[in-house]
Amino acid sequence: MFDIHQLIKDVLDNFEVVIQEKHITVNLILEGKIQMVWGDPEKLLRVIQNLLDNAIKFQNGIITIETVEKQDKLWVYIKNNGEPIPKEDLSNIWDRFYKSDRSRGKDKKGMGIGLVIVKEIIKQHNEAMGVSSDENGSTFYFSTQK
Repeated sequence: MFDIHQLIKDVLDNFEVVIQEKHITVNLILEGKIQMVWGDPEKLLRVIQNLLDNAIKFQNGIITIETVEKQDKLWVYIKNNGEPIPKEDLSNIWDRFYKSDRSRGKDKKGMGIGLVIVKEIIKQHNEAMGVSSDENGSTFYFSTQK
């Protein structure tokens, strides 16, 4: 078991320079001081890194990271306030090398495998994940076992 809140804070520390350079406001809404979860911390670190990296690429000034406890699960939500993902692309974004027209973000970098890695790690943990997107931005989320 490990404290996923500390893991999230460590990932944010690693992105601190780019967050400052891009003048991004990060809202951190963590339920409780400590949230101990089961899983491979190195792999879940990679999940959070990939989702935060995507949020940074597609944000329009604000990223929100939130944790919510529901029964025996802790859900992690990483939201950006950028352009929505086109509805026709939502079901394909988890596929290897798939990119929608805007998928490379403002910096035009990326190989299209970040979400595939996220999908595989969450699958290995027997957990759930998903995405929602509308005019307010996009939210990627996953569950962890408490």
